[in-house]
Amino acid sequence: MKAIYITPANVDMLASRFAVEKEDVEEVLPDGYYLITDFGNDEKFDTLTPGLFDATFRKVADIQNGFISIERI
Repeated sequence: MKAIYITPANVDMLASRFAVEKEDVEEVLPDGYYLITDFGNDEKFDTLTPGLFDATFRKVADIQNGFISIERI
């Protein structure tokens, strides 16, 4: 799996990549959350608060475009 921390600097790239409508971006890709998805999947994703992310996953490695490889704890 992979994750990326959602920020104002990357939210437009994520909205485009995951086909999130402009009017839904604030609700679907909240600033300060993590977007979690499987490798090769740009259709389905979840968002988690930093606390829930830290309790559930650990970083394995940095990968492209600001994403990190993660695994469940």
